[in-house]
Amino acid sequence: MPPVTTTPLSASPIPSTPGPTVATPTRPVVTATTDAAPIKTVSPKAASAKAAPVTATPSGLRGYFLPYQIRWICDEHPVSVAEKSRRVGWTYASAYRAVSRRLRLGTDLFYTSADRTAAREFVEDCCRWARAFRAAADDRGEDVIDDAGMTAFVVRFGNGARVVAGSSRPAFFRGKGGDADADEFAFHERPRDLYKAMQPAALIWGHQLRAWSTHNGDDSFFHQLVKQAGGGGDAAASEARTAAAAVASASPPPAATSATDPAGETSPMTNQRISGHRVTLLDAVNQGLVERIRGLSAPDLTARRDFVDEVRASCPDEAAWQEEYLCRPAAEGSALLGYPAIAGCEAANLQLCDVEAVAGDAGGGPLYAGFDVGRKQDRSVLWVVERVGDVLWTRCVRVMGDAMFAAQEGLLDRLMQGRRVKRLCVDSTGIGMMLAERLAGRHGHRVEPVHFTAAVKAELAMPLVRLFQGRLVRVPADPAVREDLHKVRRTVTAAHHVRLAAPRDADGHADRFWALALACHAAERSPATPLPLGAPRKPLGW
Repeated sequence: MPPVTTTPLSASPIPSTPGPTVATPTRPVVTATTDAAPIKTVSPKAASAKAAPVTATPSGLRGYFLPYQIRWICDEHPVSVAEKSRRVGWTYASAYRAVSRRLRLGTDLFYTSADRTAAREFVEDCCRWARAFRAAADDRGEDVIDDAGMTAFVVRFGNGARVVAGSSRPAFFRGKGGDADADEFAFHERPRDLYKAMQPAALIWGHQLRAWSTHNGDDSFFHQLVKQAGGGGDAAASEARTAAAAVASASPPPAATSATDPAGETSPMTNQRISGHRVTLLDAVNQGLVERIRGLSAPDLTARRDFVDEVRASCPDEAAWQEEYLCRPAAEGSALLGYPAIAGCEAANLQLCDVEAVAGDAGGGPLYAGFDVGRKQDRSVLWVVERVGDVLWTRCVRVMGDAMFAAQEGLLDRLMQGRRVKRLCVDSTGIGMMLAERLAGRHGHRVEPVHFTAAVKAELAMPLVRLFQGRLVRVPADPAVREDLHKVRRTVTAAHHVRLAAPRDADGHADRFWALALACHAAERSPATPLPLGAPRKPLGW
């Protein structure tokens, strides 16, 4: 069989900007020539059984990785950022890179992902590659890594180097030194703080920093890093940017300039040149992804077409396809509540009352309340609405920062003294469980504990969206309220499930959104549909 190469999938069927209606992509064209090496399919398990250890040169990697993975592995720039499609083997290649550098340099790697399961999978991949290298590696499982009791998954090699995969909290990187990797960077709750902690851990003593992710909106900190690296263009330009980054890595860094964002909330806090990588699903398919997945030895036009069609058809909407697989960050469309919908329900002259006034007022219609519990990192928010006709009018919004639980409980007790409050829904997740139980014990059926899970959040959020769409709720015309309501975004998991997430910043974690959602749930006219049962919480710090 002669060697083969392929021409890229046509980019013309994919619009330059996301839109609500997009034509189905035309079939990709693949041609055979005699220029490229034949496609091989080798896994870490198979590599460990080969006659010779894995080599770290580009030529030695071609039997194990696709071209875009090799470019990532061989990039020696101090800081590299990759915007990528879902499920193209990026973490798999990063695990190889992690093991290769540990064995060559004897230094540590600190790796973080947005969830605990991904951290464990990364460690397992590292152990497989260690066997492929025929290197001694001790998988220590979950181990205590500092005096504060923080735990992480640890692999220790024979030369003393470690791979430490742990918490998504910025504190994970503080007081440590070595390479710093962040997987699905755009989906961490505090990406700017995380990057801020990763920088000195990696760069002061000459280690390397890597961040890779699919996109999570065009206003994310990750997107700012991508733009600084020269990303965000079309797929054809990504090759040129990667090649330019390799040349730029040998050049001195540019002189420091002032930040363009005075607030410093979105712009990166570094002027160091960043190496950028960009791989869409179409890029990966053209470079042999389908053949690698299905164990094919030559390009298969039908398999490639069917694969792309199946992935696109499984996406919940066009915006998800564009963002998750084509590296095009969604703008307004990814926000659960867009600014126009919020503005349509804002009341400029809305008069808000304090809790005592609401509780003591015997006149007016029935009141319904929602309370989102916070303590240190997040704020506690009480939101009270009154039903007037078919519209829910906001009557009270109370934001409590770093308030003791006794103060929060006292506030809600004073609210429930007024008989106008027909129902109070309280966040009973984690730290809110005891508070909700005590309130329910004193005020009976008027208090409903609500345990937040992914399913419960969807049950709360979607009715709230419909209220805004129908202009059946009124909220204050306040910038802080507006931004909090706009924070919650739709994201898509690897299994193509839609989940709701919000970034955490100095003003909280969409706390006002969830307090309002709880209040509107309390105000439902019909008896409440039982919300899905809660699931066990993930361990602290993940």
